[in-house]
Amino acid sequence: MIRPLNVALFLIAAWTVSPWAAAAKVYKCGTTYSQVPCPDGVELNTGAGPSAALQRAAQKENREAEKAANQLEKERQAQERAQAKAQQAAEKERKAAVAAEEKEAAATQKKNASKDKGTLYFTAKVPATKASQAK
Repeated sequence: MIRPLNVALFLIAAWTVSPWAAAAKVYKCGTTYSQVPCPDGVELNTGAGPSAALQRAAQKENREAEKAANQLEKERQAQERAQAKAQQAAEKERKAAVAAEEKEAAATQKKNASKDKGTLYFTAKVPATKASQAK
């Protein structure tokens, strides 16, 4: 897996030590800058580039930043694993609670069903009147 931070650090390091980084010409064209000459543009002296000491310092700083980034990534991954375990435990606990509630509801329903066996159910009817019988 290519990490964006590693790619960025590599590109920064490559730019600081590249021989052509110092050879690029820069032109000031009004309020903008360009590598392409423009009418009334002024060529700027960009210097010889960073010294060898500056390049070594930049490389050392890049290595330290990469080590710190790797350490942070390891910590993040450990934290993500811990969170996943906690979520799994909470889900398992929730499922156990739901199962216990369902078991209790089934037991209550069974208990109530056994009480209802002796109960008689009937429907009350209004007695017929003489007028309704005549029809």
